[in-house]
Amino acid sequence: MIAFGAGFSTSADLDRALKEACDAAGIIGADLACAFVSSAHGAALERVAEEVQRRLEPRAFLGCSVQGAIGGRTEVEGGPSLVLWTATLPGATIETFHATTQRGPGGYTFTGLPETRENDTVLLFPDPFSTPLAEIVASFPAGTMVLGGVASGAPGPGGNRLFVDDRTHAEGCVGVILRGVEIRPVVSQGCRPIGRPFVVTKAKENILLTLAGKPAAERVHEILSGLSEDERRLAQQGLHIGRAIDEYKDRHKHGDFLIGNVMGVDPQSGALSVTHRLRVGRTIQFHLRDGASARRELQQLLVHAATPRDVKGVLLFACNGRGTNMFGEPHVDATIVQTVLGDIPLAGFFAGGEIGPVGGVNFVHGFTASLALFCA
Repeated sequence: MIAFGAGFSTSADLDRALKEACDAAGIIGADLACAFVSSAHGAALERVAEEVQRRLEPRAFLGCSVQGAIGGRTEVEGGPSLVLWTATLPGATIETFHATTQRGPGGYTFTGLPETRENDTVLLFPDPFSTPLAEIVASFPAGTMVLGGVASGAPGPGGNRLFVDDRTHAEGCVGVILRGVEIRPVVSQGCRPIGRPFVVTKAKENILLTLAGKPAAERVHEILSGLSEDERRLAQQGLHIGRAIDEYKDRHKHGDFLIGNVMGVDPQSGALSVTHRLRVGRTIQFHLRDGASARRELQQLLVHAATPRDVKGVLLFACNGRGTNMFGEPHVDATIVQTVLGDIPLAGFFAGGEIGPVGGVNFVHGFTASLALFCA
């Protein structure tokens, strides 16, 4: 029978934290266990994989060091924290891996990355200092769903720890391929569209020159002039741009865009510098991001994705720019999930980048909540 467990601890002593989390998770010999451990535990991180194996004997184990762990309705953004999540998945095929990156004249190659096929799900936890994030995510074939978060426990190279089975690594990425399990993705980018969509009529790489025949900055001015004072203030704090995933849709709605940032404007030419590379013919729409929009979007996406009866366990990967930075109070994302889906075993962490599909295509996001809903 499918079963999940989760345990959480804020003890500064790793042995006590592991005991509390393992006791609460309560499944010995689970098919899959995940642990996300804050870097506040320091050198003791080296013992996490060995201790989880000794205490719980999971068939597969995965995890990483993080800025702060999430468990149940609790989000810890700093200080000691450890969350352990276990899953019994009868009939599932589970394959763990550790991959490293080499860069050559022809680009990046990945050693240790197993082959996947259509309908596989991959949980992926890369170290950002030794793994090209966009390239590793794009390396998986179409039809493979990739979900996860970027290890966030260290400010520089060599500081993160990645756990896979009984081993600990300081570089690369760790992951697990899951087959025979129903996992529904939810990717909440926390933005709302403003104005109307435009077609790119002139662009060079990530420099947006004209939209529907007019300078891009002029189009932005048109949109801003129709906003409320509060909305204009949000736009001044950070204007975002959404790139349509599917160009063949007759109408694009909320959720059809991959969100990026407007980085700057050239007042002479009216060009915009943006995070996306754009081509002529691409549809874009400008967006605003705030706490209220992020709350509403996550609630709506969860309601549409599943009912409380469907979901038995959740993994949540939230940007380290969310939490109190975005909402002005703690525990918001985790509380929304538990309120909509019920008090089910939930674990996750504040990530340095969130991985999940939009429009069926896998991306690395920012300021996003990416969730894996494990269904019966």
